[in-house]
Amino acid sequence: MALKHTTGGEATGRAFYQGRHHYVELLKEKVDDSNDNLILILGPRRIGKTTIVKQFFLEQNQDQNDSGIYIYIYIPKINDLVEFYKVAINGIERVMKENGGNKKFLSFTTKSSIQKTIGSIMDRIGEISIAGYGLKINKVDEWEKYVSLLSTIKDEFITIITEMEKDKVVIGFDEVPEAIQYLLSKDKEKGKEEVEIWLEHFREMRHCSELVDKINLILFGSVNMKLTLEKLGQSKVINDNFTIDINPLDIKQVKELFWDLVDTLKYNVLKSNEAKLNTFLEKMFTYSSPWAIQNFLAKFDKKKAEKDLEKSLQEAYLALFDITGGGVRYLQERLKNHYQPGELDYIKAVLKYLVKMHVEKSVEIVSDDELFTELSKEDGIKDREDYQRIIDILLLDNMIYRGGSGFSVKNTVEKNFWYTRMVGSCKF
Repeated sequence: MALKHTTGGEATGRAFYQGRHHYVELLKEKVDDSNDNLILILGPRRIGKTTIVKQFFLEQNQDQNDSGIYIYIYIPKINDLVEFYKVAINGIERVMKENGGNKKFLSFTTKSSIQKTIGSIMDRIGEISIAGYGLKINKVDEWEKYVSLLSTIKDEFITIITEMEKDKVVIGFDEVPEAIQYLLSKDKEKGKEEVEIWLEHFREMRHCSELVDKINLILFGSVNMKLTLEKLGQSKVINDNFTIDINPLDIKQVKELFWDLVDTLKYNVLKSNEAKLNTFLEKMFTYSSPWAIQNFLAKFDKKKAEKDLEKSLQEAYLALFDITGGGVRYLQERLKNHYQPGELDYIKAVLKYLVKMHVEKSVEIVSDDELFTELSKEDGIKDREDYQRIIDILLLDNMIYRGGSGFSVKNTVEKNFWYTRMVGSCKF
């Protein structure tokens, strides 16, 4: 069956690139291992973390021989833990509705006790919201009451999982690290306390007697989950998980995916220039994401290519930068919300130097000492502490990779985007 070409949403099902199925298999292996009931998925934005998790969930939910159920929940910028539980309950209800005809779900989609518990939680959430509890609480006794109510909601949430009567319930929470940072940005003191309560609730879900060997939590997001936990000093959580790193496609995978999609799209003008295209891919997509390949082909104009193939390839590639630019807006928004004024200039200085060395000098990894020396030329970067703060932001937001004793912008499209934006014309 031909690989489906898509640029909207996650490329799951027929659109899933099988060259990445080893990540799905690794997830299955770790979910089946009772010692790994907390899994962190790491990787930069648009590398395919959500796609891989959703593909795994899709396959497992469709497998009638598998005794578990798999629930994906997207966590937006929540204002407090009350909102988290509301989103989580809505996510469970959505999955129940979407799988209403699935035999695996029939045993509990019609179960009145689950609906009753869901109703109880939503009523309690309504009461808390009306009372005005949350991050703005200042009185100690009100805060303690709020924390107690959250604990009750958590216990009822556990009851819902228990009443599903499945051997395994796997819940994937997307954008948890960004939600954590958003909570911290709203109220530094109470936000940190609320985040700690949230992480403790996760721990209690995983270790409570009712859910031992039954529940698995998968946490991931655009921001690095592991570094987020490190910054919070959550050593117990860091040491009590299994981590899966999602890497860019290497050139062999890039070519395989590219030519599979060319076959699907019937782009004969590309097929008849295979050698030229492979050379182009080797230079411009050395390390890339499936997302970039999908969108590059979506931007490619095959009619124009019949007259001028090289120009059409370059135009399609440059069009990717319009989409990649969303990452810049995303970074600027995060800097405004979470970091100190002016840090964007230092971040750009790091990226500029890295991509200049990558593109002009063919240096794959820039050493830590060299980068520090270069950044020290910037006003405001006085010592290693200032420098490390900027590096930590870039690592936390998955903008750069650490390799040995140095750093790089590994994704080729992003590397060329930053070069074009800050240094000069894209070098095809």
